[in-house]
Amino acid sequence: MWRTSCGDRILHRAGARFFAKALWGLLYEVQTVSLDDYSLGVPCFDNMTCGQEISVLAVVANGLRRKHVPVVPYTAVLGGAISMVFEPLPIV
Repeated sequence: MWRTSCGDRILHRAGARFFAKALWGLLYEVQTVSLDDYSLGVPCFDNMTCGQEISVLAVVANGLRRKHVPVVPYTAVLGGAISMVFEPLPIV
């Protein structure tokens, strides 16, 4: 679960599908493109290694998609990861 200003929530149906597709696209970019060549605009995400980025994205995905996961404590890194999922990647 994810704590929001509107209470604890998880993504369902269309929101979950949209998030999964966006996350998949970001994971593909993280794994196949060297993101060290440019900044994505979220310093707390940009400063992580590829492995750290993937780990943080897994925490976000589990928190937003699984109702039996305890509420994920919000941090700047997790917030940055969520914003990276929904932000378009720069064209190289």
